[in-house]
Amino acid sequence: MSAPVAIYTLGQTPRPDLVPQMIATLGASDVKVIGVLDDVPESDIREPLTGNYPLKTRLSDGREIRTDCKFLQPKLQDLIEAHDDDVVMHIVLSVAPFRNLHAEGILIRPFEHGCRTLATRHIHEICVLVPYTEQVFHAHQKWAAAGFSANILCVEEKPNGISVEEWVSRCVTAHNADGVVVDFVGYSRLLTTRLEFALGIPVLDLGFEAMEFGRGCLEEFDSIERSLFADTGVQPRLTTSTV
Repeated sequence: MSAPVAIYTLGQTPRPDLVPQMIATLGASDVKVIGVLDDVPESDIREPLTGNYPLKTRLSDGREIRTDCKFLQPKLQDLIEAHDDDVVMHIVLSVAPFRNLHAEGILIRPFEHGCRTLATRHIHEICVLVPYTEQVFHAHQKWAAAGFSANILCVEEKPNGISVEEWVSRCVTAHNADGVVVDFVGYSRLLTTRLEFALGIPVLDLGFEAMEFGRGCLEEFDSIERSLFADTGVQPRLTTSTV
């Protein structure tokens, strides 16, 4: 698929641990990978403030850093606006609740898209996997605000001597959950496959769900482009949509 796409990582590029598997799922050939902190000196990156949604990301040398959603959001919005004329779609590689982001083309945010997918599938009681302890409270808040009953499981706090499948299965049983959400962008697709096989209920990895949605949008755009260009010689542009 040839329509240009911008993908935003929260830290600095390159991200060989994250980006290749996401682009492979998206199936696009014209992709700009942009780090929100690419032009920000390490000394200017703020630590998470109390009450803000905490995030971990990486610098260009692979080192992990901590910051928060409020620090990154205006920088992310500026980058989206800077690239709006060059791409038909923007995809944010984060499950943070970046509210009020906007774009001229399609803008895909994994958390917001995940909420719509769950609601469409009538899944409301969920067990949610988050990567580290500092996100547990904030994850519970964002899912509750979106109208879901969520029990949060922190991967850092998984008991020793028990598989991920058994650990999550106990949560599903205890809370009569009708779905599991991997609330993180970057885990292997194998995790979702293993959990679905073990649990027998839907398991949504928000990162891969967003990429698959983006793939569907691009396939539709390519189809429209071929048809319209064949009839009129006009190149279309995707209309504004935020998910």
